[in-house]
Amino acid sequence: MILHQILSGKTQTLTDLSTVINAHDGLILIGDGCYQISNRKLTAMTSNIFARTQDVDCRGLANLAQEIDLKLINDAEWVGLTLRFNKVVSWK
Repeated sequence: MILHQILSGKTQTLTDLSTVINAHDGLILIGDGCYQISNRKLTAMTSNIFARTQDVDCRGLANLAQEIDLKLINDAEWVGLTLRFNKVVSWK
């Protein structure tokens, strides 16, 4: 199981990720990666989707996050996620 950390708002990032992610992997949106919330490909990849609350709020995306039932987490929970998954991969 891999935790994929999305740090970019570029649509190509999710296109590239879609070729390697599986349903058991996790995905966390960090920083500008939170702009991916509006990308319809996101929810088709995995049901384990998270985002940092602070990053979502700073970008005014809280309503969109609620619409797709995104799990908002704080920094301590983020650290817990990195320990729960076997590997962590960052996408820029």
